[in-house]
Amino acid sequence: PVKVQERCCLKEVVLFVRMHRVLLLIAWGITMRWCPATALRDTAAEMHESAGLTKKCDMTHYGSLSTRYKDQRFAGEGAHGCVIFARDSRARNVEVAIKIAKQTGRLKEWKLECARARSVHEEACKAGGEAKMLVERYIPTCLEVGGTNKAPYIVMQAASGQGIDEKLSGMPEEVSAAVFAQIVGALAAMHGVGLSHNDLHEKNVVILDRRIEEQESPLVALINFGKVVPVSQGVYEGGYKQDENLLAREAYQLALCPESAAYPLLAEEITEAKRDARIQALFTCLREKWSEEKNHSKKSPDEQFFNLFQEVIVEAWENQNWPSLMGIQKTKVLDLYHTEFIQANQPALHQFFPSASAGICGPPTTTHEAPVETAATTTQQRVTSETTSGESKQVEDPDETWAASTSQTAATSTEKQEKAVVDGRTTTLEVVKDEKQDIKVVDGAATTTTDDMVKDEQADTTTMSISQTTKNVGKRRMVCSTLLLLVILGPAVNSITL
Repeated sequence: PVKVQERCCLKEVVLFVRMHRVLLLIAWGITMRWCPATALRDTAAEMHESAGLTKKCDMTHYGSLSTRYKDQRFAGEGAHGCVIFARDSRARNVEVAIKIAKQTGRLKEWKLECARARSVHEEACKAGGEAKMLVERYIPTCLEVGGTNKAPYIVMQAASGQGIDEKLSGMPEEVSAAVFAQIVGALAAMHGVGLSHNDLHEKNVVILDRRIEEQESPLVALINFGKVVPVSQGVYEGGYKQDENLLAREAYQLALCPESAAYPLLAEEITEAKRDARIQALFTCLREKWSEEKNHSKKSPDEQFFNLFQEVIVEAWENQNWPSLMGIQKTKVLDLYHTEFIQANQPALHQFFPSASAGICGPPTTTHEAPVETAATTTQQRVTSETTSGESKQVEDPDETWAASTSQTAATSTEKQEKAVVDGRTTTLEVVKDEKQDIKVVDGAATTTTDDMVKDEQADTTTMSISQTTKNVGKRRMVCSTLLLLVILGPAVNSITL
């Protein structure tokens, strides 16, 4: 008999014999014999549960991923894809985040997103020092992008957790200053290497699940880098798409300030007088809530902090309403990060997202399974990567603009090769340009080759065992062959009945 896990073809039975009562009775008998009651129950539940999810997050086209990535668990879904956390069996079981598409035709877009995510680490590696420390603490990068245009996927360093909006209600007041200091650090990681995120809504600022024993504060990271561009090309139209607005908005929410200090998620137009009144209300609240006397901060906010925070808020307002004709080359976020208040409240920097594990900055000998702790810097080191107007080219396609402004994307030729050490052996890390695919990162031990993708597409699909995704219907050739024979003999059976 067919195993319980295998799905019977109940849908096919109903489809073919619904107009023949005799055949229906015969088919039902056969079905009950070959498909136990538990299998029928599971099939019915599957048909109901996956009615909408099947089309959006169908995993049956990603058979090769289940071979390499183990312990898969559904993390959530966004507008364009679903995210699954798993462990990479080829890289010391490091936890990764795999995003699969809800619709076809996203491969080119995700290749660009992967290149943009990697560019943050590439720029940080060139800058070194504090810039590299910040990026490896707050910014996960892309490890691989592949699949086909019908079934693309992207693999990132895992930043498992929840959006900050989901964590605010249960967050203790005594850790709010530390969380805010990390948000400043995360944004400084981006702007410190001359790049702008441009999509910092509440879901893309994540409170990580992981904790460090000696730290009571929740840990922060940024995710989703599909809209990253140089600061000079950033969005300055207000709201969550303008990076600097994140800081005042989260300070208001974290400190539980009154409505007069509220900064909205969406873009708005306010007068200079209203801007200054809101700043005053926010700072009055922060002086009270983040005072050392209340044990809500390791250091009370001082005039240095408030002066630079005001400069950041005013700069964001001016960039929205009165943008400079010379363009925007940098922001004051990095200056705010270097204030004593932020440095005192920011937890020690850990290497959660090492560039080396992605083949950037050297051989991948370190993974985020073994974070390296370094003291939070208190120096006034300024590491910026400015983009001058002479270095940027005006092109009509924004993707081409991005490619022209980043020197380390995956669109270079095979002439440039680096040696990488993966799982104890040396392989060649190449960034190649395929005639059919614009960007492709090839790593002998960490990526899927074109031949593998062709084989995967031709082979039978393999299903990942994830409860939230669709399940394979199993082997049903034997049962369906029998039912097909009944359909063919249907007229004869009906004649005998009559």
